[in-house]
Amino acid sequence: MKILIVEDDQKLADFLHRGLTSEGYATDRVSSIKDALIYIRQYQPSLIILDRLLDDGDGLQVCRDVRHLKLPCKILMLSALSDVDDRVTGLRTGADDYLGKPFHFEELLARVEALSQRDHFEQAKKSALCSRPMLRPRFVRSHSR
Repeated sequence: MKILIVEDDQKLADFLHRGLTSEGYATDRVSSIKDALIYIRQYQPSLIILDRLLDDGDGLQVCRDVRHLKLPCKILMLSALSDVDDRVTGLRTGADDYLGKPFHFEELLARVEALSQRDHFEQAKKSALCSRPMLRPRFVRSHSR
């Protein structure tokens, strides 16, 4: 699973990178909306960990653009904006999950694992549907006496 970390706090981005890499995930980091959109279009990561409060704007714009382009990326918003209204706005904008800061790394990791499992399930489901032979409907005749 390829993960893009979109975070302008360099210490936090480094922490996420080290933690996720030690768990076996491949990660890249960008710190702006502009760089995130360029990266996402070019590499289409499996998961985007997305801060809301970036130096060049609101991370919701990245979320909107990814959903508008119909890219299959999962989005986990990670933000200091964590009251109910903020979380609902993030989810309704298209985020698959929303985690407030501060957070425990173990919880973030569990959410990443859940999104990864969901992604594998969806891929397996699509694969199964595509590889199924077409079945012809059978008609059963009722025998009347």
